[in-house]
Amino acid sequence: MNLSAPLGNAVNEGIDGDLFPAVMSSTSKWLEILDKAGRNCLIMKVDWANAYKHIPVHSEDLPLQYFNWMGKDFIELMLIFGAVSSAGLFDDLAKVILDLVTRQAHFPRDMIIQYLDDVCAAAGQNCPSIYKLEHAYRQIAADIGVNLAPNTDPDKAFSPTTKGTVLGVEYNTVSWTWSIPLEKLARVLNQLRQGLTNNTLAQHELWSLVGRLIHYAPLIPCGRYNIDELLKARGASEDRNAVVLMTPPIRRQLYFWWLMLKTTNGLSAIPPPALSQPGPWSISPTLQAAPNSH
Repeated sequence: MNLSAPLGNAVNEGIDGDLFPAVMSSTSKWLEILDKAGRNCLIMKVDWANAYKHIPVHSEDLPLQYFNWMGKDFIELMLIFGAVSSAGLFDDLAKVILDLVTRQAHFPRDMIIQYLDDVCAAAGQNCPSIYKLEHAYRQIAADIGVNLAPNTDPDKAFSPTTKGTVLGVEYNTVSWTWSIPLEKLARVLNQLRQGLTNNTLAQHELWSLVGRLIHYAPLIPCGRYNIDELLKARGASEDRNAVVLMTPPIRRQLYFWWLMLKTTNGLSAIPPPALSQPGPWSISPTLQAAPNSH
């Protein structure tokens, strides 16, 4: 179901997204955790199966989730992917479960990241606490009816190990390297190619591309210093179909990412967390030097 259509009469247009915040983690936070855990550390990931389907929708809202398909009428009873409110509602539940788990396992919360239904953690080499964390999560999930993804697909979930995929990036804590899975890498390289070969890009295509680059920026040397023009272009319009001109400064940054993603993937060391000053796009224009400063 597309709850953002039809334009002017969509369900999402009647939902105030500010009332349903979802606090996400990031690659930057995960790099901080890996830095604390150190080389050869153990990492694990737990993932919910059909995450949104754990939460039923209020009976008064069910008519909003009606649809007709092949001559038959259907009503979706649970949260829908794509609804403005779904992520925030699910995030509240996921954080409650995670709080129960960390208390049960006595595992430090600052060594865990949670991104909606993904929960990832790291601990020092041969540290038994991470096994207790996994056991506690699976035990509590079984007790309260949370359906977790099996460990048969390592991209979805895995028990403590030294190699695994976290937030779409594969990490190896023995060789201390990272890599982007080829399918994901091919997707972002194709988007970069479109920007380099075309004079314009649709605004929604730029939103998608810049979102991916922000995600990978902490992994790329000088990445955060080569994205400001793209960020400006991303905010050029709120109309998803608006046309954005690929100016020379934008093309230079697109080429930077095209080159760096191809040459560093699978070869670069896991970088330390960025503890220095923020990127140039975050400088406040209201700050001014004192008259006699140098």
